[in-house]
Amino acid sequence: MDFEEFLWAMGIGKELTAKIRQWIDTGSEIDVSIGSALTRYFRKFMTVGGMPAAVQKYVDTKDYNEVWDVLASICNIIEKDALRYSDKKDRLKILACLESIPSQLARENKTFVYKDVGKQAGTGRREYGSSLDWLHRAGLINLCYNLRGPCEPLSQMERTDSFKVYLKDPGILTYMLGRETASAIESGNTYVNEGAVVESCISQALVSNGYRIHFYSKPNSSLKMDFVISYKGRLTALETRSGKTKISGSLLMLTSGDYKVERGIKIADGPVGADEHGILHLPLFAPCFFDIPRIETAPSRTPRK
Repeated sequence: MDFEEFLWAMGIGKELTAKIRQWIDTGSEIDVSIGSALTRYFRKFMTVGGMPAAVQKYVDTKDYNEVWDVLASICNIIEKDALRYSDKKDRLKILACLESIPSQLARENKTFVYKDVGKQAGTGRREYGSSLDWLHRAGLINLCYNLRGPCEPLSQMERTDSFKVYLKDPGILTYMLGRETASAIESGNTYVNEGAVVESCISQALVSNGYRIHFYSKPNSSLKMDFVISYKGRLTALETRSGKTKISGSLLMLTSGDYKVERGIKIADGPVGADEHGILHLPLFAPCFFDIPRIETAPSRTPRK
C-alpha cells in the first residue's frame, strides 16, 4: 500500500484524500489540525509500512509489537524466497545486498557502494550486479540514479555507475534498522539515521505516482540534491530535511544560479508555504499526493561500477 491507501485503511475517506491531493497540487495552506493528524499518520506509515498483513495487524490491534512480529515474518519470507527462486551462485549475495541497504541509507552519503556489501575492497558490479537486479525484479527496491548534470532529459543524463538503492516498503526498512529507529520516528524524529526511512518513503511515493527518480551529487563538490524530477512540466529539485534545518545552499544554487532547475521544493515536517527565495515548503507527506506526470520512458539499465 502507498500512504494514501494506508490512510484509507485507517478510516480516512477518499473524499478527504482527494482534497489533500488538491491542496498539495495548488500549494494551498492545510488546516493545522488536519496537517498535524496527517503527519502523525505518516510517521505511523514509516514504522508500519504498507505490507497488507502489517497494516491489517495495526488496524486490528493498534499494537506496534504485534506489527513487529508480522514484519519479522515478512522478512523471513523474503529471505526464503531469495534462496528458493534465485540462481545458486547469487543466493547469499542477494541476501548480503539486501542486508546492506539499511546501513548504506543511514550514511550521509547514501550512494550505494558495492564494497560495503561484503566489506571487501575491490568488489563491484561483477560480484553483486546480478543480485541487485534480482531484488529489483522482485519488486523489493527502487533504484535512484545520479545525474551527470541537473538538466533534461533526465533519462539521458543518468550515471549508471552512481546510484542509491531504496527499499520499497518503509516498514521493512524500519524493522531492519531496529526498534530504536521505530521509537525515534514515533516520537517525531523523522530524520533519525540521516533520514533513511523518510527518504525511502518519498522515493516510493514518487515512483508510485509515476515519476522517474534521480538525485544529483556533483563530483568533488558539496553541491548535492536528494531528488531531481520533472514536476508539472518543470525541472524540480526536492530537498528532504528535518523541520529545524534551513534550506541548503545546494537548493538555492540549483534554483538561482547558472543551473536550469526551474523549481525548488523543501520537504520537511512543517506547513505549506513559500519563502523569500521562491522555494516551496511542503510537509513530509506531500510527495504522496503529487500529480501524475507524463511518463518519461527510457531503456532499462543495469547498475555498473
